[in-house]
Amino acid sequence: MTQSPLEPLILRLAVPAIVSNLVTVTYNMADTWFIGRLGTSQSGAVGVAFSVMTIMQAIGFFFGQGGGNSLSRELGKRNEERASRLLSVAFFGSVGFGVLLGVLGLLVLQPLVHGLGATDTIAPYAVQYLTPLLVATPCVTGSFTMNGLLRFQGLSAYSMIGLVTGAILNIALAPALIFGAGLGIFGAGLATAICQTISFTILTVMCVKVGVVRLSPRWFQPDMLLIREMIGGGLPSLLRNGVGSV
Repeated sequence: MTQSPLEPLILRLAVPAIVSNLVTVTYNMADTWFIGRLGTSQSGAVGVAFSVMTIMQAIGFFFGQGGGNSLSRELGKRNEERASRLLSVAFFGSVGFGVLLGVLGLLVLQPLVHGLGATDTIAPYAVQYLTPLLVATPCVTGSFTMNGLLRFQGLSAYSMIGLVTGAILNIALAPALIFGAGLGIFGAGLATAICQTISFTILTVMCVKVGVVRLSPRWFQPDMLLIREMIGGGLPSLLRNGVGSV
């Protein structure tokens, strides 16, 4: 912002975000249509799984927004070392919480889906759909986090590439696994898990290759001030998105 004209800069940052949201909405509509062709119980299972997926997104947004807000301020101060620490803490924190959430979810999956309102006819389909997603939880949370961290570095176009690639692949892969391979609703969950993993990989590689700041395990150096900054920036997003799972 200190070097570029404001109007072109706003367009350069906003257009990729708009495209990403439009493609994501299109993917969600297509995925819902594919699953709807399997039957009403399968459609109900996706509704049950939505709460769990929303929690994954909320954790990803927490680290992406919390780390990204502070990261952008440190970049404005030309403090690249602290910005690298914020980036690394947000990234590894998101993946770490994703591992914990995935393991916990798999351990209590049966009572979890019943607790979320699944009937005896819907519960087996909800378990099938959620199992591959819970295995891929670190990639799901990490994907949402890296999306935010790239945007806060002014790299919205690279963020768009990662998200759009995953969404387009999902639109192609879901029917192939659901109907072509005969995997049904498990295939829908598997397709989403695979494509989220691909998106996460693309976003992480781009952050390492073209990111303004450095992502490395050696920069994973959390301290109380950094954690407070991250909570202050990410808690509103966590609460806002977490309420959607209730």
